[in-house]
Amino acid sequence: MDEQRRKDLIEIQELFNALTKNAALDWHHHDETGLSLNQVFILELLEREGQTRPSDLASVMQITTGGITSLCQRLVEKQFIVKVADQEDRRVIRLAVTEKGKEVLKKALLARDMMVDRLFGSLEKSDIDYLKRIGKQLLRASHVREESN
Repeated sequence: MDEQRRKDLIEIQELFNALTKNAALDWHHHDETGLSLNQVFILELLEREGQTRPSDLASVMQITTGGITSLCQRLVEKQFIVKVADQEDRRVIRLAVTEKGKEVLKKALLARDMMVDRLFGSLEKSDIDYLKRIGKQLLRASHVREESN
């Protein structure tokens, strides 16, 4: 790799890191639900998919089962989700969103929409389409490398 390409790629990585940090700071500054973005995503998945095993959530979110356990435990403590025994195999636990969880999810999704608008709202449609295309391309390339390891 030539030196200029290396510098450009490092700059892109630094931009991704800064954008991720800015998004997290914006979320913590404006969110009133007390949830992390990962917890919002869990509630959103559970509302959309229905009862789901923690291991399936971990797989979708690409985090460890220990990580999903920690995130979900806080949601259980706040009564936003409940643990439900599987009807076919009582040893299997599934997670389900509660009515209280659905209510907080509505507020969180509104806060997330506002955050996304603050971060990306100034972009033209063509820029958004381009970023989506590049983002998908990068994700595909990273999955190919993961599978080959």
